[in-house]
Amino acid sequence: MKALALALLLSSCSQCWYGCPQPAAPLASRSVCLEVPEVARPGALEAIKNWNTALNGKLTLRVSTQACDLLILESPQPPCPDGALACGDKLGGSTIYLRKGDYERRPANIIAHELGHLLGAQHVEGTLMATTGAPQACPDQTTVAQVAAYQHWNLAELRFCSL
Repeated sequence: MKALALALLLSSCSQCWYGCPQPAAPLASRSVCLEVPEVARPGALEAIKNWNTALNGKLTLRVSTQACDLLILESPQPPCPDGALACGDKLGGSTIYLRKGDYERRPANIIAHELGHLLGAQHVEGTLMATTGAPQACPDQTTVAQVAAYQHWNLAELRFCSL
């Protein structure tokens, strides 16, 4: 009996465990509400566009003024660590706080970085997720790989840009 159960189990297993093509998950969408001044709006839209390109349809971020799955807001005193230009409420969270007077020089880079945290990426120097400032507003391979792992997505279905 044990041999039969083991044979059935083994015959149903895949030939490979990691890196095998996976069927695409159903498309999902998250609404993003922007509570930022007009001057910061183009940077926020660029960051969202870049993440949508990287996510390649696995998840679509849509700007909304109605219901908010994710919220990006400017605050004079956000609940961020001292010295932080911006922060998210938590890894995989739903709110980005932008420190008024600090994030405005590179809003696209900073918002893309914080969206990375909401999607599951942690700090890695030399990437979009660098603690000293994102070098660009485009999700790189390391950042996208972190998001894929956090979300349990197949990395091969996503896109990234080079640094």
